[in-house]
Parts: sequence; C-alpha cells; structure tokens
Amino acid sequence: MMSNLATEGTVIERDTEFWFEDSLKVFRVEQRLFRITIRQLVNESEYFKDLFQEATPSRDCLKGEEGASEEFPIIIQDETASAFGTLLRWIFNRPSIAWSKETALEALRISHKFRVHSLTQASMRFLSTQKDKNPTEILQLCHTYQLDLTWAADTNSCTL
Repeated sequence: MMSNLATEGTVIERDTEFWFEDSLKVFRVEQRLFRITIRQLVNESEYFKDLFQEATPSRDCLKGEEGASEEFPIIIQDETASAFGTLLRWIFNRPSIAWSKETALEALRISHKFRVHSLTQASMRFLSTQKDKNPTEILQLCHTYQLDLTWAADTNSCTL
C-alpha cells in the first residue's frame, strides 16, 4: 500500500533527473498525420526547441490546442510527408534510414530547414563517401546550406 506523501508539512518536489515535461503532438504534413513525443524533437532540433519552448503540461490540456489532437494538428507547410518521415526516422530511430544519394539530399535539405545538425552532418558524410561524388556539387551544397567549408575539406569531399 502506498502512503500519501502529500501530508501536512511535507514538501514534495519533482526529481530533477527523472521528471519529464513531455507530451505527444500531432503534426500534419500533406495528407499524413504523425503523432510523436516532443522531447526528442526538442533535443535534436533547434527549430522545434524554439517552437515548444513555451509548452507546459497545463497548456497541453487546453481543448483545441494546436497539436493536441488529430482535429487540431500542427500543420507543417511546404514540406513532403516523405521528407518529414526521414527527419523523424533520424530523430527517433537512426539506423532505420536506408541511405541513398536521393535520401541524403532530401535529409540535408530538411535537416537544414528544421536545424537538426546531426542529420546534416550524417547526410554530408554519406554524400562525401559516394564513389560518384562531385567536389563541385559538395561545395555547392556547403554554400547552399551554409556549411563550414573546412568541415567539407576535412571529410576529403573537396579540396580547397
């Protein structure tokens, strides 16, 4: 039998290591819904960290709050469900990405958009190891996505 710790005079506090301010959010990209936990999104993405910076459990309980249900999803515009799925596969289950040049280019674009630096680096790493890599293309990608050219040189993807 559990005792009631909320007795008079007893101070109850949240554990600093194992108290999670987490919730599930529903996103809509094109005609597809995604229901995911925001904790990992916030840890991996500066974009989502900024988006949910003000989120609190009490706000999540508000009826009709954007992202709280299928009826009120957070709508991600100007994005494909496929690309968003690639981003989520990286954040939630990295080994599940089937890398190809097309996937890496898609991942590079969406990781730049949502500021997921670990996916940006993994995409560039993959592209720089391809047999048919083109140093000019790698330099163009670095310029387009504002990547450090010295990083590109360190991966032997181009010569500066």
